[in-house]
Amino acid sequence: MDGFEEKIRKYSRNLDTEEVPAGNLERFENKLSHERNDGGKKLVHRWKLATVAACLAIVITTGSLLYISNIANGKGDYQIYAKYMDKVGDVTEEIARMSPQMGKTEYCQINATLINITSEPIHMEEQLPDYLSTEQKKEMLSKYYGTKLEAVRELLSYAREKTNDQ
Repeated sequence: MDGFEEKIRKYSRNLDTEEVPAGNLERFENKLSHERNDGGKKLVHRWKLATVAACLAIVITTGSLLYISNIANGKGDYQIYAKYMDKVGDVTEEIARMSPQMGKTEYCQINATLINITSEPIHMEEQLPDYLSTEQKKEMLSKYYGTKLEAVRELLSYAREKTNDQ
């Protein structure tokens, strides 16, 4: 690298000797402002939306993995939660596919709502009292996750409406 740096220092005076041809600066500024107005914002917006979707997927997956680890250790019934999370994952993917057609604000609000609906710092099964039978717990969990899934599906319907509005 030292030889390369030496050559740059030695010949740097020769690099700045010519003026930029007339009009080049204006054409460059026009092109740059055109890109900012047309494609730049959309590209950045899509990357932001994709990032939000990826974060949401990570949050949901992490919650699922933590819960599954409890199931693997002999705690609880995995089937009800697994079915629920599969359906939530499908909805999340569909909303992410619709993101380019949505406005930034709507997409962010939909993702925030989805996180609020689906996140559980402590899973419901862990909060149920021990005196309930296994069947009672399964029934309560089915109703609980069924209600949450209804909310997720309502949110998906709302997202579809917003996509059609655009």
